[in-house]
Formats: sequence, C-alpha cells, structure tokens
Amino acid sequence: MKNNNKQIQVTAEHYNFDDYTDEARWMSYYFQVKEAIESGCKSFLLIGKGDGIVPAILGQIMCLNNSNDRLSSEKQVIIDTFDFDKNLSPTYTGDIRSIDKIVSRKYDCIICCQVLEHLKWKYFEGIIKKIWDLCLIRVILSLPMRSLTFSFMVNMPLIHINYWNIIIPQFYKKKLPWNGEHYWETGIKRYQKKDILKILRKYFSIIREYNVPQNTYHWFIIMEPIN
Repeated sequence: MKNNNKQIQVTAEHYNFDDYTDEARWMSYYFQVKEAIESGCKSFLLIGKGDGIVPAILGQIMCLNNSNDRLSSEKQVIIDTFDFDKNLSPTYTGDIRSIDKIVSRKYDCIICCQVLEHLKWKYFEGIIKKIWDLCLIRVILSLPMRSLTFSFMVNMPLIHINYWNIIIPQFYKKKLPWNGEHYWETGIKRYQKKDILKILRKYFSIIREYNVPQNTYHWFIIMEPIN
C-alpha cells in the first residue's frame, strides 16, 4: 500500500522479507557489500536504508575483519544510514535533496543504490554534487536499467559458474510507465548510460561500471571523487 505522503512512496511494510528480498536482490546486496569491503574504507553512509540488510551484513563483516587486524581496528568503523522514512530508524532522517543541510560530516564511502530514480530527473545532478561533497574516497552507486536481457549460465568443474548477458537497453521507449515509485530508469530514451556517465564524470572518476550478472536490472557505477 502506498503512503499518502508523496515523499514516502512506500510504507515500511513494503520491505517484508518474503515479498521484497528475492534472489536477484540478494545478489545486488552481495555486490554492495563486496564493493564496500574492497574499498578499504572505514566510514560508510548508506543512502536509502530500505530493509536494513546491507548495513547489518556490512557491519558484521567489518567487525569480524577488525577483530583479526590490529592495524585496522585502530580506526573505528562507522556505518550510518540516511532515509526519508523515520519508521526505518535511519541515523539521519530527511529529504536527500537537502542532505547537505542534514549530514554535517564527510564519509570515506557513500553507498546509494536504487534510490535516485525515486526522484524526478531534474534533481539528479544536484544530488550527485551533494554526494560528491560528502564523499572522501569511494561512491558505490546503482541505478535501475530497463532492458531486454538474454542470459547464459555455465557451471563446470574448476570454472565454477559463469554468466554471460546480452543487454539491450529499451532506448525505443520514450517514457517510463509510472508505477508510483520510479520517475525514470536508465536505458529508455533521454536517460541513456552515456548521458548519465557524462554527468557523473563532472564530479567523479569512474573506476568501473557493470550490471550485476544475476540481476542485470541493477547497474553499478563505482567512483572516486575528483578533487
């Protein structure tokens, strides 16, 4: 059920485990945590707390890693969250368009996955600039990509599981059907990858970008801020 407040598009019940957290979403969570750990960062701000699984898993792994590493344990691990919905109990509550007025400190790593499409496109670059201003080392961003995907999986001894995906953006679609949540998605007309990357490169160096092999709907862009 949709919330009457136009800013909160879904209620907390939307994140019910059985309905929301399917296998494809789990794989997206895996890449969020993997990228965060491999970044070597110690302070994290997750924009869009959602069901809270990513900060919980990341916090547990970082705690275990620190207990086995004297050097890394010298710096405290901080995992904070930001969300518009106070019912999700984030560290910071507010509108991401005003995040610079709500969050007063900088973080090594900003994680913002499947969030920005919930606001109109006209706000995209402004929010990216605010994220740039809050970030010290790394940004893990993911956006939805509307496409036709043909997937192949091979599972062989020694090689293990490999995925091959042929991804065709739905560039022929002029407008995204309104579903009550997403104002836009990567891949359709006016929101092509090249257009989004052009904006991101004003503020960040792109380290890598990829679609999650098991969930190509989620496009990841890993970035470092330009000083």
